[in-house]
Amino acid sequence: FIDSYQILHKPGTEGWINRALWNVWWFLIANDYHEIIENSNYVKNLRRRVVKT
Repeated sequence: FIDSYQILHKPGTEGWINRALWNVWWFLIANDYHEIIENSNYVKNLRRRVVKT
């Protein structure tokens, strides 16, 4: 973790590129996580409908 942190905070272009990649990485993770949450809610709603009918 410390190594990756040091890489992120290198001065100059290399550090900037690494920060950009890091941000993209977290953005993708957050999107996937959000979709998983929505899908699980969707499944729960489907189950409720099935129980009602």
